[in-house]
Amino acid sequence: MNYRQAILLKGLIYNQKLNLETWMDTFGVSERTIRNDLEYIEKILWDSELKISIEYHGRNVDLEASNEELNRFLRYIDEENDIKYQFSPEERKKYILIELLFSKDFVTLDDLADRAKVSRGTIIADIKEIKKWLKVDQIRLEGSAHKGMKIEGPEETKRELIVSLIKDFQHQQIGMVQFAKDDSILGKVFREIDLRLIKKIICEAEDFFGHTLTDIAFDSLLIHIGVSILRLESGHEIVFDQELYAEIKDEKVFLMARYIAQLIESELDITLPEEELGYITLHLIGKNDMQGETKLYEKWLNIQIVSSELIKNVGNELKIDFKDDDRLYEGLIKHINTAIYRIKNHMILRNPLLKEILENYFEIYQAVVTHISPIEKFVDTTITDDEIAYLVMHFGASVERKRQVLLIPKVLIVCSTGMGTAQVVLQRLNQHFHLHIVGVIGFHELTKYESGSELDLIITTVPIKSKFPSIRVSPFLTDENVTDLKRYFNHNRMNCNLEKGEQQSLEISDALEKLYCLADECINKELKNRMKFELNKVDRYFVKRHKKEAQPLLSEVLTESKVKLKVECDNWREAVQSAGELLYEADCVTKEYIDEMIQSVIDLGPYVVITKHVAIPHARPEKGAKRIGISLVSLKNPVNFGNKENDPVKYVFGLSAVDAKTHMKALSELVELLEVDEFYRAIDLAHSPSEVFKYIVKFEERKEGIR
Repeated sequence: MNYRQAILLKGLIYNQKLNLETWMDTFGVSERTIRNDLEYIEKILWDSELKISIEYHGRNVDLEASNEELNRFLRYIDEENDIKYQFSPEERKKYILIELLFSKDFVTLDDLADRAKVSRGTIIADIKEIKKWLKVDQIRLEGSAHKGMKIEGPEETKRELIVSLIKDFQHQQIGMVQFAKDDSILGKVFREIDLRLIKKIICEAEDFFGHTLTDIAFDSLLIHIGVSILRLESGHEIVFDQELYAEIKDEKVFLMARYIAQLIESELDITLPEEELGYITLHLIGKNDMQGETKLYEKWLNIQIVSSELIKNVGNELKIDFKDDDRLYEGLIKHINTAIYRIKNHMILRNPLLKEILENYFEIYQAVVTHISPIEKFVDTTITDDEIAYLVMHFGASVERKRQVLLIPKVLIVCSTGMGTAQVVLQRLNQHFHLHIVGVIGFHELTKYESGSELDLIITTVPIKSKFPSIRVSPFLTDENVTDLKRYFNHNRMNCNLEKGEQQSLEISDALEKLYCLADECINKELKNRMKFELNKVDRYFVKRHKKEAQPLLSEVLTESKVKLKVECDNWREAVQSAGELLYEADCVTKEYIDEMIQSVIDLGPYVVITKHVAIPHARPEKGAKRIGISLVSLKNPVNFGNKENDPVKYVFGLSAVDAKTHMKALSELVELLEVDEFYRAIDLAHSPSEVFKYIVKFEERKEGIR
């Protein structure tokens, strides 16, 4: 089987539908060539003696088969020696480069030709192209007439390039181990390592620590460990920044990394240096879908501010109100937080659904790209399309949640590309069916999850083998997928259709919305405003009851007693001290917290100056924060913090936060106010703190009035 035929077969198996024109354009060949390839594939299907057939529907081609038959066919391919995967010219060059990067010593042209199964002349031509690639990677290919070739350069750069090349070869969305066969590139690269053993070790660590990685994160860590072992065995150790190592030792996942390292050392009889332990920890921290917590990044407030701005700006662009979606806010903060670790440490994140995301959420993608610059400025680099696509998925999931949120049975969702995609599948399922979703898991967790579970159906975005019935769907749940699911439910006499099922009772929020509309119809304006004010109280009461604890408004944490106007300060230290003392007097912080506010500016620089003339000094919650509070000090004479772009600072807002989220609503309101010129004028013209406080209350009332 040649390269083109292998890609066509993979497309049929994992995408089910093919369009002839698309594949003609992809390969630059005629329709006759594609049809010949399909005939060859059909012969393989015939030889397998399985109930699988290729169906033609005009210009589209389908693979008609059950999940069971597809899994049997995959096993048949594995066992059939005549069906071998052949490299494309581009893949071959990358494979040669990987071999050179992994080599302990010089490699001859004849050795490379033998490994790639091509002629010496082809290798010489490939080497010329490889040299062009290496010019941008800061490593060089050295040659010797008698010895062969060898790659020189920093170990960290070599590993980054190896990982990048390997990830290019990862097959779509289904777990790397399944396709690391002897005749694949991954099989050739890791031929001396038992990847299944490493996979087992990572799974044990997941179980022991209760942290579950997505399949993408799982595969990424698997690749990293495999590459590290091969490099160590060839005598190449990596350097790790000692200050960063001291920082990440405080992370909860450091213990998980040590656990993984100890098992690897025991099972593979290899010693992993502390530097390798550091990189494993970074991989665990840098996976945004990991179900667990790392400590707050030092500039956590800035992350929350840029996330809030992105939500507001994208919402304005799309004319959708995202501001009340706490899951979106928290998801973006978590993603950006871990993205910083990835960017700082040159870690690669690929999104295998990038093309599909652009096709399904192009408007959201455009809006995010338009307003991504504050985040790029914050992380001091360009955000890749792969990272942007994950942000888009968070917004896409929010849109799906807004369309309809429903309840109900016994369905497990298997999704390999992360929680953003899983949420889209989940929300769209809920639009069409009453299902009880018992879990949303990655491919590699399936075996572990099946034992002890009772399921009616598994809905999966990837091919699986299971003792339970399963139906494979697109990550975006197409209309055809919905039809297939309805057919399955009807055939099995499952009453899951929304129109027949028991409808969800009216939510309190829906009832309040109707009352708000009635208030708008009131003739008496004073009565209308009073009615809305009272309804808001009811709304917040139910939010507090049903969401555990309502996040306080800005007016509830920035009260009159925490405002001081036209204060005389000689420098930034005195300004921060003044804002901190207001928090201390309100019993929001300890004295030590004020010292930490000042120390944070010394240690991390003037990052607290978040916009023109505004600073929000703060410290980490564990440094003495007692309860949520925001103070305001306006300065008679502005002072410099050392931020060339935004100095001098005239308005200092001290912040006390007890955790990562309770203050989010108040902070979000403050960020909105900081974009209103009238707010600054109100502060400048105020004769007393009560005037500033009243302005904030009126601002909140205006927001609530637009309902």
